[in-house]
Amino acid sequence: DFSYDDSKAEFNVDAPNGVVMEGYLFKRASNAFKTWNRRWFSIQNSQLVYQKKLKDVLTVVVEDLRLCTVKPCEDIERRFCFEVVSPTKSCMLQADSEKLRQAWIQAVQASIASAYRETPDNYYIERLDRTASPSTSSIDSASDLRERSVKGESILQRVQSIAGNYQCCDCGQTDPRWASINLGITLCIECSGIHRYIRK
Repeated sequence: DFSYDDSKAEFNVDAPNGVVMEGYLFKRASNAFKTWNRRWFSIQNSQLVYQKKLKDVLTVVVEDLRLCTVKPCEDIERRFCFEVVSPTKSCMLQADSEKLRQAWIQAVQASIASAYRETPDNYYIERLDRTASPSTSSIDSASDLRERSVKGESILQRVQSIAGNYQCCDCGQTDPRWASINLGITLCIECSGIHRYIRK
């Protein structure tokens, strides 16, 4: 049902129709058999979605790419695989070539960056103190966020709604003000500093 062009391995975060990239990928099922199914995927509106057939309803794989990370997977029985990881689940995907795999990874990364720049909670993002590490950021208290956009509050609420995120994941201190964006966890200021030095 879909036309496919292997040479089209480009993405555009500023596409007028909102579709950053689209094309066929194999998706590993989450069932016990771990079967692989070919689906038409697209990145649009800061979401990763797919369709089984043309004009089918879109199935949302990742609702908000801002809470995700993407990485290539080499230790798997198939070639050209990559994984999109969110705080609550992961999705294993396979491209048809190394060129396409790299294009999809770059498209997801660019979409994550673009989503942070374009949301109305730019005020919130600009105030993040990124000195701890590239993946660790300071978050303001809920009382400060109430004065800001609903979108900004939903980011904080999504991170804090994950079980255990009301306290620091390392020491258990309540009301943590730092978040690891790629892991979807929260940390207190002391533990975030420790992680910064461990990574260097």
